[in-house]
Order: sequence, then C-alpha cells, then structure tokens
Amino acid sequence: MANTTKTYSIILSNIISNIMKKAGLYFSILFFLALWTYNCQAQNPNSVQKEYEFVKYLLGNNLKSDADTWAQRDFSSKEYSLQEKDSLLFLKGWVFYSNRELNKALEHFDSISLYSNLYNPAKYLSSIQNLYLDNLEQAKRNINSIEDTSVFCKELSSFTLSGIALMERDYNSFNNLKKDFSYENIYLTNHEKALDSIYNRISNYKKKSPFLAGALSAVIPGLGKIYAGEIGEGVGAFLTVGSFAAICAENWIHHGITNWKTIGAGLVSTVFYIGNIYGSAVSVKLKYEEFNKKQNVEILYNIHIPIRNTFRP
Repeated sequence: MANTTKTYSIILSNIISNIMKKAGLYFSILFFLALWTYNCQAQNPNSVQKEYEFVKYLLGNNLKSDADTWAQRDFSSKEYSLQEKDSLLFLKGWVFYSNRELNKALEHFDSISLYSNLYNPAKYLSSIQNLYLDNLEQAKRNINSIEDTSVFCKELSSFTLSGIALMERDYNSFNNLKKDFSYENIYLTNHEKALDSIYNRISNYKKKSPFLAGALSAVIPGLGKIYAGEIGEGVGAFLTVGSFAAICAENWIHHGITNWKTIGAGLVSTVFYIGNIYGSAVSVKLKYEEFNKKQNVEILYNIHIPIRNTFRP
C-alpha cells in the first residue's frame, strides 16, 4: 500500500512538473511575442504617429519646403487602417494649407471619410480653403454638413457662417447668426468682437455716387476726385486741365481760333477735361471696391485664425 501511494505521488509529481514546464514555455512565448510586437511598433518607420511628430517638427521649424516634399510622398503602397489613412490625409492637407497650396489642401481635406474623428476638423479647414478660393457657397455647404452639436462647435459654425454672410453683405443673416456668439470662448471672443466692428463699419459706410463725381468734375475739374477722397489727384487734375485751357485761351487771343497752336492746345485740354470727368466717376467705384476688398480680407482673417488654432495637428 505504501509503495502504491509512493508510485502515485511520483506520477503526480511528474505530471505537475510537465505541466509547469509547458506553461512556462507557453508564457515565455507570449512574453517574447508581446515584446516583439512592441518593438516592431516602436521601431516601425511607417508609424502614423511618427509621421505626425516629424511633420510637426518640420513646420515648427519653418522647414516648409521639406514638409512639402514629405507631403508629395505616396503612402498608398503601405497597409494602413482607414483611421490611419484619414490621419495621413489630414496631415498632408495641413502641409499643403500651410504652404498655401489651396487646391491640394482642399483635395486632401475633402477625401477624409465621413465617420472619421477628423471629418469635422477637415470640413472646417476645407471651408477656409474654399473662402480663399472665393467659393463661398461651397464653404457654407461644408459648415452646414458638420453635425457636431457640442456648444463650442455650434458657436464656431455660427461664427464662420456669420463671417461668410458679412462677406456677402447679407446683414439679416449675420444678425441672426451672431445670436450664438457667447463672447466668452477663448478662441472666439476677440474675433466675434472684430466681426461686430467690421459689420458696423460696412453698414455705416456712405457709398458715393459715380454720377455725382463726374458731374462735379464737369463743373470744376478735379472736384469729383476730391469728392471721391483722392485729394491729391483732384488738385493735379485741376492744375493739368486748367493749364492746357489757359494755353488754349492765350493762343486764341493772340493767334486766333484757327491757329494750329490754338487747335492743338484745345484738343489736349478737351482730352484731359473728358478724362478728368471719366476718371472721377471711376475713382468713386474703385474706392468702393477697395474698401470692400479690405473688409473682406479682414473678415477672412478673423474667420481663419480660430479654425486654424483649434484644429492645428
């Protein structure tokens, strides 16, 4: 009986020993597999995170040409998940945007998949590219396609759309959209106030009449230019037309109306007189266009900065 018990003990001991050896081997294999996977990920040259860090370094050190060279690389031969592909598209779009290659930036931002967590940032940035390319309607469609209902995104969308409305001189839409301004968000407060200031400036601008400018210059050469705000040009036009008119009058008195000097001076004086009338009318129009262009540049700047600062990689 004692021998039997001893025999069972030996067998059981051998079984346990074999199990422990196999378990040790199994756990050793798992350990080395985990270590190998970690090392592969850490040393993987195709890691999207490493690409992000590299591009951020290039742009942070103003190495834009090197960043552009990176963005020209073809990543299609590499096996990436959909999320990784979207990350690379976003990063490439940002590089092109930073280098003012707007159409390329637009192409990459618009290629990001609908269910990506980068979809909304891409749509905001895509709207900026469209605004710079003067595609206001497409910019509005991009903003309206964003379904994020968070307080910040709702305010950012209303802010962006209000800026576009201001660029279109749609004052009713601007006033409706600005109701969402909180004037409390650190990214938006100063720019919301800036849009309010631009709105007041534009809406209070007194547009001058090209017809009136021409009429004034017909009565007194250069007066229409002064009315348009071009005082120096107005004085110059008055002196030029007046000088040739005086020469014509002097030759008429001394040599008669049929003398070639009188005719020549009269023709030159007439050309400058008509040009002074036409130029005065055009000056009013150009002045108004210049004013509008300046306001739109300022509006676009104030829309652009919060979006860039919010979604910078």
